[in-house]
Amino acid sequence: MGSCQRLLRGRAKKCKSVVAGIKNIYLVPFDTLGDVTLDEYRRISNVTNNPNAFQFEVFRDSSLTQNIISSYNNGTTYVQQVIQVALKQTDYITDDMVMDFSFSKYYIIVEDNNGELMFCGFDYGYNTATSSVQTGKEMTDFIGYNTTFSFQEKHLANYLDGSLSSVGFNVVEPEDVAFIWDNVDESWELVDKNWESNFLIDL
Repeated sequence: MGSCQRLLRGRAKKCKSVVAGIKNIYLVPFDTLGDVTLDEYRRISNVTNNPNAFQFEVFRDSSLTQNIISSYNNGTTYVQQVIQVALKQTDYITDDMVMDFSFSKYYIIVEDNNGELMFCGFDYGYNTATSSVQTGKEMTDFIGYNTTFSFQEKHLANYLDGSLSSVGFNVVEPEDVAFIWDNVDESWELVDKNWESNFLIDL
């Protein structure tokens, strides 16, 4: 019987120096990366097309779960990556974006509370994006969008070897997201449509 094993390195016990949770996610339009450089651990060190990475602040309201699913009978292994996000409060601009999540396909970069950046959907982007929009009943109930992005990939999420900008991404910060969505062309380049600044909101 053959073996697919790689040389094991062992793993030392880690210090108690990290915290759980996600700080930001970044949506990157699918198939906009250009040439991608990976190291031997599949870390992304460079992308050539300077793709936009649209930032969403999701501190304490998001999680990433990755499940490795392997079948001996079928001879297959894949990774299920699931990102769950809660965006507080509703507005017509976010309504439009949430619908776009379902119609379109994106990669998603997850930034955890330790500063690590993980790239989900490297091969295929997400398969589904489902959202529930809630108004709540009581005054203290949650109002907003609960959105789940699901991926099926060959590997666990790729780490970024460096910051978003040093790897080659153009970060679009939250205060821009509210109006930038309608100001990109088919190549995901910004175009000037003389948008009004009074539409700025903090997502």
